[in-house]
Amino acid sequence: MTKQQQAVCDLVMEGLGNKAIARQLGLSPRTIEDHKLSVYRKMGVSNGIQLVRKIFERRIEELASSHGDTAPAIVRHRPTGGLIDGAGGTRLQDARRLAEQVEYTA
Repeated sequence: MTKQQQAVCDLVMEGLGNKAIARQLGLSPRTIEDHKLSVYRKMGVSNGIQLVRKIFERRIEELASSHGDTAPAIVRHRPTGGLIDGAGGTRLQDARRLAEQVEYTA
């Protein structure tokens, strides 16, 4: 990924929309859409929720591989809401809430 695409991904992970991302990066919302579509293709996903999930999965895999064969249980789901209980908000906000339910332990 390019540096701009990575910056867009980071801000998507924070739950920001295209306009807010564009303001933060000094780009147009249309440019943000183009970057997101490129990232979707590269990551093999079709929307922001799938992108967030894929990024978290990769981060979990990286964390596990950095511990080698002695990797402890590094992820535990904390069932405290999010998509499971149908909390309101946009799908991306729901994905963000679900992602926050993942607890990383070393």
